[in-house]
Amino acid sequence: MLVADGNLRSLLQGTQLKVTCLSKQSASGLQSKDYQIRHSVELRVPPLGRSSDGVNVEKNVYTLDVQPFFSAWLKPGYDIQYQVDIKQTTKSNAVYSQTQTANLSVPSQ
Repeated sequence: MLVADGNLRSLLQGTQLKVTCLSKQSASGLQSKDYQIRHSVELRVPPLGRSSDGVNVEKNVYTLDVQPFFSAWLKPGYDIQYQVDIKQTTKSNAVYSQTQTANLSVPSQ
């Protein structure tokens, strides 16, 4: 879930999200010392209405369902890191970018 503090979606031409999954374990379970890039997906959010890419927007809260894209790494005991690159283009063609990173430990069953 991402929260846009400015609540300026109506001023945007569009939003592009690039979500990258990093993990210390490969899809087959091989362990590495550091996080490695495993897979990325780009999602587009229109200024109005629902995204066809699976992004749900309620006011200024963006909810992403990344499970279909990263299921190979969402295994019990895996250490996952998500990196989200956000690029927003205003109606006047100004572009704003930012990157957020979050850690997730997939619970053991």
